[in-house]
Amino acid sequence: AYVEVARKLPNVKIIYRAHPTWIYPAHVGVNSINRVAEYFEWTKLQNIQLSTNIPDMKVLSFPRSSLEEDLKQADIVFGEHSVSMIDAAFKNIPFASVNLTTRRDLFCGLTEMGFTSCKSVDDIIKVVNDITAKEYQDKYLEAVQKYNNMTDKE
Repeated sequence: AYVEVARKLPNVKIIYRAHPTWIYPAHVGVNSINRVAEYFEWTKLQNIQLSTNIPDMKVLSFPRSSLEEDLKQADIVFGEHSVSMIDAAFKNIPFASVNLTTRRDLFCGLTEMGFTSCKSVDDIIKVVNDITAKEYQDKYLEAVQKYNNMTDKE
């Protein structure tokens, strides 16, 4: 999906961050990251790359510091159900969830608060194109306020 976004938005730089557990053999496995890197290279697209913060394959997860480095380059964060999206929001970087499957939305609670949920490549492209529009920003800030109100109650 992100390769398609990169093709359709050649002026947008995409940094793809594999899920931290991909390096664990019992999960997706370390070669999955290699396959993604090879696929990105094969596409010859200059605007999509794998995060350079991939740890040594002998460890079982990404260090938190690597996320910090990725966020320094981000204007928006997309993810399926990652805490990275919340980490981005705490740094005033907007986020949107993405669920391109027919499985349930694992971020449904935040989607119900008004945060954007993408179900297609076109939805992702729309977010990228709309992110600077006042209407989109107002809707996002309204969702942030609902989230903050919810956490204040707890």
